[in-house]
Amino acid sequence: MSWGRCADATGRADPPALADLADMDDPADQADGSPAATPGVHPSAASFPLYDLLPLVMEAGRAILHWCGGAAPRTRRKADDSPVTEADEASQAVLAQGLARLRPGLPVLSEEGRIPPHAERAGWPRFLLVDPLDGTRGFLNGEGDFAVCMALVERGRPTAGILHFPALGVTWFGGRACGAWRLEHDAPPEPVRAARMFPQRATVMQGRVRRTPRLDAYLAAHADIRSAAFPGRPGAPVPVPMPPDTAAQDRLRAGLFPHRRMQAGGPLKFCLVAEGVAHVFPCMHPTWEWDTAPGQALLEGAGGTVTLLDGAPLAYNKPDLRNEFILAVGPAACVAGACAERQDALG
Repeated sequence: MSWGRCADATGRADPPALADLADMDDPADQADGSPAATPGVHPSAASFPLYDLLPLVMEAGRAILHWCGGAAPRTRRKADDSPVTEADEASQAVLAQGLARLRPGLPVLSEEGRIPPHAERAGWPRFLLVDPLDGTRGFLNGEGDFAVCMALVERGRPTAGILHFPALGVTWFGGRACGAWRLEHDAPPEPVRAARMFPQRATVMQGRVRRTPRLDAYLAAHADIRSAAFPGRPGAPVPVPMPPDTAAQDRLRAGLFPHRRMQAGGPLKFCLVAEGVAHVFPCMHPTWEWDTAPGQALLEGAGGTVTLLDGAPLAYNKPDLRNEFILAVGPAACVAGACAERQDALG
């Protein structure tokens, strides 16, 4: 196993600290408790409600990079058989300490922290949902698209999200009220926007796997990308059974409507849809709320949507924190049929 790969994704072992962010005043020092304005940063980006937490998230990312390029971190298995490493725990420690200082009194629900019973957290009107290391399996494989993720959830809906990829040196952040932004190295944040329309051959995101029988069966039930992207519309198709073997899968995949596939690990799939690089991300495996909230907030800030496969909204702070299969879509304006005529013109 090569542990240098995740640090080498950008050719440097440690991404920049972004001094313009790290030097921001602590919000506790502001008269109204709000983050200080940052010179050279677009007002919409600076109004992002978690903007002052970006340096903390990056610090957690540097704690993870400590384990890249050296000895493999110790790993144990949780009750659901998912791995947790020393890198997860190091990131969690940084975040827990920093949030206690920067957001005292705001509840935090973290994958690697204590999960309170629903009776205790049901009354939370707002809280932070945290995944200290999203993409642990890819991290253990030496892949670079793992992330530190955080979302602000208000009244059961994620309103702001951060997805920081320490090995790539890139951070995406956004929310419905402040747009979506990409922050890379020492450059100021740049706005990002999901695709507004589907091209003739739309790009569908998938994980870093060769075989995708469940995804293929889902797409096979639809005549085109619009139907696959918005299955909750009237006249939804009958589901297609998952192919029983590789030969049947190959036959099924050969008959799918024209589209492209793009592979990425972890939450990077949300970011690529938010940037318009990809158009649809059907997530056909179980997820937890901390897996989806940051990406949902980002994509909604970029103009897209994240729903369950039937078009129903995701719920947060549920008694059971697991999600059903989800669907992330860039060209959200087509939900209301507003661009149907233009889409038909594409053929």
